[in-house]
Amino acid sequence: MKLCLADRLGIYVDTVYENIAQHNGTTLFFTSILYTIQIYADFAGYSLMAIGSGKLLGIDLQTNFLRPYFAKTVTDFWRRWHISLTTWFRDYIYFSLGGNRCSRVRWILNTMIVFVVSGLWHGAAYTFLVWGVIHGVCMVIERLIYAERIKTISDKFSFANVLRLFLTFTIVNFAWIFFRINDMEQVMIVFRKIFTEFGMPFFDGNTLLLAFLAMTIVFAYDFVKEKDLDIHLLSSKYGVVRYITAALLICYILAFGVLNSGSFIYFQF
Repeated sequence: MKLCLADRLGIYVDTVYENIAQHNGTTLFFTSILYTIQIYADFAGYSLMAIGSGKLLGIDLQTNFLRPYFAKTVTDFWRRWHISLTTWFRDYIYFSLGGNRCSRVRWILNTMIVFVVSGLWHGAAYTFLVWGVIHGVCMVIERLIYAERIKTISDKFSFANVLRLFLTFTIVNFAWIFFRINDMEQVMIVFRKIFTEFGMPFFDGNTLLLAFLAMTIVFAYDFVKEKDLDIHLLSSKYGVVRYITAALLICYILAFGVLNSGSFIYFQF
């Protein structure tokens, strides 16, 4: 997730975002999607490394990601994304403010306070503040529309669920633009270009091909876990399957991973 996907996508994303003025809106929109995938692979990979390292020392750390881009609402997204931080904000800020055991107006205020604080926790910049407000507003709207039904949305395949998943991903994707670019003027340029300047996207064949291969592996794994399919490789009851799978993954990482990359995205926080 880190070396073969996040850092590979980072080559493309950094190239585009460091020269926003030179790229059209199609490229910038495509880049926003790639960054959405990059930050998940980077941070979830980072979290899995921490969990694995902890297990080597006999320490069990909590799961920090549950396939967030399979979320069908923004509310569901925050049940799946950065669970350790989300849980902390819920327990020590949201509940302390009264949670949802209060008037509707106060509940809306409590929700917005949590997400404003979440945005500012990442940095004292307007872009982080807007990022938090977007998520807070969406959660409030969803709760007003769905009420308690938001907790029981079916996982069955349906047009409605596909639409929910697409809408949620779109919202999260556009919000990440504010998160990635810490200059509001540059963010506005990106949005203006996305909706007004169309054309052929910038293409880096080698980078995108290798990233696509890694993306396919990560998506397949997440899909199997999300649908609870009875497919096991690294955890197979057959030792030969486990060892061959591990050996192939190690060879894949050594062959196609970006081994001279920088630090993790969330190290800045």
